[in-house]
Amino acid sequence: MSVAIKSSNVDDRRRVVLPESCPPNSAVTIQELDGETWLVKRRLPADNIVMVAFEHIARLPDDPEWEKKEAGLAQRSSDGAVKKLGARLMLDKRPSATAVQSALRSDRDA
Repeated sequence: MSVAIKSSNVDDRRRVVLPESCPPNSAVTIQELDGETWLVKRRLPADNIVMVAFEHIARLPDDPEWEKKEAGLAQRSSDGAVKKLGARLMLDKRPSATAVQSALRSDRDA
């Protein structure tokens, strides 16, 4: 890799000519390091992308064993959420709407 330093003046439209190795209409990023220093980097297309095709499955086959496990997971999940919400509201007899909304929001953000 050779390091070429190119010197140029900025024209009236604040354009700078880049080296010939950078083709016209290339995507570049310009990072301002300080008030007088900019780093220009050419963005190259990613070459490490792998595309995998899957067959479209409109409906999964029935699986009673999995449905039973899924129902158990959903039940445990909802029970845990109710317990957390109750603990956050400190089991007030009548929590304010703001307290309920705040507890739900913090659950969602966690």
